[in-house]
Amino acid sequence: MTADILIAETPRLQLVVPSPERAEEFCAYVERNLDFHRSSMPSPPKGFETSAFWRDRLAERFHHHKAGRLHGFAILCDGQLVGDMSFTQIMGEPQHSTVLGYKLDRSVEGRGYMQEALGAALAWMFDERKRHRIEANVRPNNKRSLALLERLGFIIEGYSHSYLRLDGRWCDHVRLALFNPREVQVIPSSLDLSLALGKSMSQA
Repeated sequence: MTADILIAETPRLQLVVPSPERAEEFCAYVERNLDFHRSSMPSPPKGFETSAFWRDRLAERFHHHKAGRLHGFAILCDGQLVGDMSFTQIMGEPQHSTVLGYKLDRSVEGRGYMQEALGAALAWMFDERKRHRIEANVRPNNKRSLALLERLGFIIEGYSHSYLRLDGRWCDHVRLALFNPREVQVIPSSLDLSLALGKSMSQA
């Protein structure tokens, strides 16, 4: 039996690399949040509703984590899965960057769990994985997520047209970034949100 790898603990949460033993738990989590996450996630792959799919997916992510190619974390509260996040597109010299994605169980929205979990994960990526820049991309109508990232220190860098195909259509995204505070002493100012979004905000 493969055990979770503990990454960080906060006052209320644990951040772990989930073992394949959590396949049924992930299957249930994804199914019950499918409609909630639909507008911000690509169409789910074939077989996603089965435990076998998640056992294989988690085993693959476990391997990638150990190899440093991808870091996918489960957010646990009292041992139960309440969210997940991933750091993908991990680039080495000269960029030392990665791209962040995250989701939360609808039943625990509004409790501050994601800010707490991301704070710990971002610190781990900077301190342990020595990333210089972490990027996140958010749909312009997702005000809650934009506010969360700005509270965490992300700055708005620009606007990406037709960035991802979600729920069957191409969608624009706001591009944000956070820099390793040990490496960047003077953080550039965030672009004015209205300037970054322009007229496209009403079209998102």
